[in-house]
Amino acid sequence: MPYFADENGAIYHITADGAHNYPTTLASVLVKDGVVTLVNKEGQATADYKLWQSLTALAASIEPEGDGSVSLDDAVAELHTEIERFKAYWIKNNELTPEDFPLRFPADNAGAWAEQFLFFFDSDDE
Repeated sequence: MPYFADENGAIYHITADGAHNYPTTLASVLVKDGVVTLVNKEGQATADYKLWQSLTALAASIEPEGDGSVSLDDAVAELHTEIERFKAYWIKNNELTPEDFPLRFPADNAGAWAEQFLFFFDSDDE
C-alpha cells in the first residue's frame, strides 16, 4: 500500500482504488505518476508529495543520518526501496510481455528471482 507524508510529518495511505485516510475536510487527494496532489475546495493545487511504496522507504527519506554513516536500518530501507522499484518494473513489463516477465517461477528455478533482481539492480532500468 503506498504512503505519503505531509509537511507536518503526518503519514497517510492510499489504496489501489484511490481510497485514503487524508482528511477530506482539508483537501481532495489526486494521484498521478507517483505524486500525490492536494486540491483545496476552490480546486487549486496546494501541495505535492511523493508517493512511497512502503513505510520503510518513506521513513528512510525523512530520517537521514547527519554524519553520513549508514546504519543497518538505513541499508535495509534502501534495499527495500530498490526491491519495490524492481517489483513495479517487473509488473509493468509483465503487462507488456508476460512470457518474458512471468509472475511466478517454478520451484526448481526459484533462484531466478535473485538473479533478476541483481540484474535490475546493476542496470539502469526503471
